[in-house]
Amino acid sequence: GNELFITAGGNGYVYDLLTNTLSAIANLAGIADQGGFINGFFLAFHMATGTVYQSDLYDGTTWAPLNSFQRNTQPDDWIAMYITSWNQIFLAGSKTRDYYYYTGTGSTPFAAAQSGVQPEGIAATYSVVEANGQLIWLMLTDQGGLRVMAATGYRGQRVSNHAMETEISHYLRYDDAIGQSYAE
Repeated sequence: GNELFITAGGNGYVYDLLTNTLSAIANLAGIADQGGFINGFFLAFHMATGTVYQSDLYDGTTWAPLNSFQRNTQPDDWIAMYITSWNQIFLAGSKTRDYYYYTGTGSTPFAAAQSGVQPEGIAATYSVVEANGQLIWLMLTDQGGLRVMAATGYRGQRVSNHAMETEISHYLRYDDAIGQSYAE
């Protein structure tokens, strides 16, 4: 406890709330593109290699190099990570996605959920957002079109309409999209 994990510029930092100090994590230099926290572990995600690194339990300053995992079941490497409110890790490639959960065993206590690989990948790393119990993200279809997807549980469904998809297809870039949600 009492630590905040921060990723910026591909690097990982831990802010100690008790001592009011910020420390760079040498083992994460250049490989911490996204960060998260689940079941007492900090996670750092490296987009270029699709690798998830894990800290020691409740210690964001200690990262053993072998405490990591990568996708080895599909040809599209993971390019996004998101920790869900239902305590799973959403990991998406450009064509497919997986969910991982905490097993509580081994030096890397995370394993693929029984949902298996799902067919809807992600088009923009930071487009995934959670809203009203659903994950929502931007997807690139096999035909090159863009659509907004949502998943309640593991099954994805299209939530954008043709008008929205036509509009976003005219954007010069889509890979830099950022997901946001709000409630009224």
